[in-house]
Amino acid sequence: MAYPAMMRFLATGFLGLVVAGTLAAYRSTIETHLNWGTWYLVHDFCRRFLRPGRAERHYVLAGRLTTAMLMLCAALMTYALGTAKEAFDLILSIGAGTGSSTCCGGSGGA
Repeated sequence: MAYPAMMRFLATGFLGLVVAGTLAAYRSTIETHLNWGTWYLVHDFCRRFLRPGRAERHYVLAGRLTTAMLMLCAALMTYALGTAKEAFDLILSIGAGTGSSTCCGGSGGA
């Protein structure tokens, strides 16, 4: 409710700041997830299991290529998913069962 109100009642300069801040937060979130994904794939998987002991230059190149690949995969997923709810449901189904099996320290029952 607050966001539409800001769009209606803020002065033009402040409205520009809100839009710029929103875009900066969006971009920061995308960059964070791309860096996390690249770190997991290159440092934790490739460097550890597939290609241990290579030069740092090799891992930097692998990281750049992995980032581009992840960006392309994410762009393709946006076409496969029709709504934000579908994306949220996908995230929930992928993460299902990864949490604690008990609720609030109980035995899992009601």
